[in-house]
Amino acid sequence: LQLLGIKEAIQGGGVRIDGTIGNPTYLAIYLTLIIGISFILFFNSTKLWQKRFYLGSALFLIFIMFFTASRGAAVAWAITLPIFLILYLSIFRNEAKEKIFKRIAAIILAAIVIIPILFLLIKNQNWVKEHPVLSRFANLSLSEQTVRSRFFMWGIGIQGFLERPILGWGQENFIQVFSKHFHPGLYDQEPWFDRAHNIIFDWLNNAGILGLLSYLALFATYFVVVIKGYRQKIIESKEWLVLLILPITYFIQNLFVFDNFNTYLVFFTLLAYVNSWEVPSSESRKSERQINAPNTSFSLIVLIVGFLATCFILYFTAIKPIAQARAIISGLSATASSEDPVGKTLEAFDKALSYNTFGNATQHFA
Repeated sequence: LQLLGIKEAIQGGGVRIDGTIGNPTYLAIYLTLIIGISFILFFNSTKLWQKRFYLGSALFLIFIMFFTASRGAAVAWAITLPIFLILYLSIFRNEAKEKIFKRIAAIILAAIVIIPILFLLIKNQNWVKEHPVLSRFANLSLSEQTVRSRFFMWGIGIQGFLERPILGWGQENFIQVFSKHFHPGLYDQEPWFDRAHNIIFDWLNNAGILGLLSYLALFATYFVVVIKGYRQKIIESKEWLVLLILPITYFIQNLFVFDNFNTYLVFFTLLAYVNSWEVPSSESRKSERQINAPNTSFSLIVLIVGFLATCFILYFTAIKPIAQARAIISGLSATASSEDPVGKTLEAFDKALSYNTFGNATQHFA
């Protein structure tokens, strides 16, 4: 709908689409993970209609991701997709039944080499400069505004880490580092940054070297389980390739941005999926995958209790704060009203305070 101009992008405006997430870069990272899962389902499907559905979904999402114009995602895919295709062609080089897929893989691999060269030759054409997506890639350089700001932010991140290297500054406290070590070169950027726009520097500042090592340990244990599962024939080669490359693509993107709730939702689901495998011992290897099967009745009880508890928690931690935030926005909008702006503003703020959630603040003056 945003692409067709029916619905305006929240942050992308009329140039970049951002879905309901509200940020084109977030959407690109989110779609990267979803595309990977779509291919996992494609390779594991046994029915033709299922394969068509998952392949169609993946191609549609790739198409949508292009219009996010996220250059970090493009760099990540440009690095990992050739690795995926080369590994695929190597593993299945003697498989006759993979003839069609191998041909497609070879064509895509050739296109990855040819397209960037052609783009360099035409990037100065007017129609490229005027295109909302292609122009972002044509203007990509080390001196470009957003690229330049990344280097400044990473420098600030290094200074913050060196000041508190072990445990960092605490979660969500990068704004303190930014304010303390502000670089004048950011004069033409946003007035404040709450992230270093690099997952490594973010964790070094949020939780120090111990926090970064803990975060990287998630990836390390993930790869150990995936490789072990492949060696013990719990997963097939194609799924193994996707599971091997997908987190690397995700991590490379995060070198230019950072995690958020939308990506965490899918990333942790991916970790849970891998963790659900029951890896057999070397003495009792099995060709088919084994999934831990919990007691159905107990699971149903846990599900119901968890659902009710979640609804209760969401009401106080999400629904009421959202309603309060909407009332605050109404109060700010009311200041520009042509009829009784003061009365409408006070009414809106009184309504906001009536929700009595954690957005309230009380000050006592002597």
